[in-house]
Amino acid sequence: MYRFSRWQTPLNKRFAHIEPFAVTSGARQRNRASGETGHRLPFCLPPRNPMETMMGPRIETTRLLLRPPEMSDAPDIARYAGDYDIAKMTMLIPHPYPEPAAEMWVLMRLAGWDKTANRHLILQTRDVDGGEMCGMAGVFKRSPEADWEIGYWIAKPFWGRGLATEAGQALIDYARDELAAQAVTAGHYDDNPASGRVLEKLGFRYTGEACEQFCLGRLARANCLDMKLDLAAA
Repeated sequence: MYRFSRWQTPLNKRFAHIEPFAVTSGARQRNRASGETGHRLPFCLPPRNPMETMMGPRIETTRLLLRPPEMSDAPDIARYAGDYDIAKMTMLIPHPYPEPAAEMWVLMRLAGWDKTANRHLILQTRDVDGGEMCGMAGVFKRSPEADWEIGYWIAKPFWGRGLATEAGQALIDYARDELAAQAVTAGHYDDNPASGRVLEKLGFRYTGEACEQFCLGRLARANCLDMKLDLAAA
């Protein structure tokens, strides 16, 4: 159900991706929606392993494309993530979220990527006209010893379509199949029960543990409820 792809880049041109990512065109967006994978740049080799792009996983579901961020995503990241109703339910998204900060976030993700890094992905709809950004998602570890954790948010114009469940399932499958995860964790603030219902639908169960986290969007601490999915028993 999920399709992955990888493009390889010579090590001596590790950072050559930054400018092409910054000038992604609408035509290239349409090419992705029509099934073409990766960026056909002169220094790219054909895909060797259908799992990762040169900057992270590329995952296709029925309605979504989960892909690495590009500089052209910065305006949408700032606009959607900067919405207080989004920022207040995450830990590290500030409010307001100026576009230069979004650009810096993308550059840091591009410059810091390697195959052991946390995966930070754009959610994009798979439409005939090329699709549009509808949120973000990630698979990450808070420490080397921690379990893989998933997180995501859906932009407000796309609420009520079941996209959070679809994105969450794609992240779980990726963690199990590509990262050999035995368990996956997640969490939500206690004033966001809707997120808990989505995670329960995906098979997560409350651990009974909670912690206070500082939320940049609120500029205050908020109580986060921990959840876990045992993939070995699934």
